[in-house]
Amino acid sequence: MPIAILTYFVYPLLTGLAAAASGLEKITWRGAAAAIAAFLGLALMIGAHPTTLAAAGILAALGAAVCRVVILLVTRALLSGADALRITWYSLVSSTVALFLAAALIALSAAVTTGLIGVFASTVRIGPFRTALFMNLEPLLTAIGSALFLAEVLTPLQALGGAIMLAALVMFQLRR
Repeated sequence: MPIAILTYFVYPLLTGLAAAASGLEKITWRGAAAAIAAFLGLALMIGAHPTTLAAAGILAALGAAVCRVVILLVTRALLSGADALRITWYSLVSSTVALFLAAALIALSAAVTTGLIGVFASTVRIGPFRTALFMNLEPLLTAIGSALFLAEVLTPLQALGGAIMLAALVMFQLRR
């Protein structure tokens, strides 16, 4: 972990080099020396030893450092006259939305995986025909859910079809 932290915190050096190369800032020898000294001090502080390297961690940390460099340079180049509070607000809002989208995708993936495990476990336990027959509940529950959450209106004919299907499934199960 210390090496990954150290790799990520190479971004001040990369930012300085990129800013100097792009002409956004002039880097003096004092600034370069301060950045190098701070980096070496960080290495000593966190106890980074190159003997326990994890290539994936180093690459991920280096990727994050490059992203930070790009953000800092783009902010300086394009948003130099913008209000810092507004930039922070938009960054936090977009990050929060991205987090919620990622969490929703993870939850959806877990739900789909759980459902598929249930289908295959049910197939082994009660047989493929019973499993397939009970999967007819999916459209019924979807119609009920759309009526409850999306204000869809179920026609009397749809309700009758759902009742017939449900009755058929119950009768089939009782016959067992």
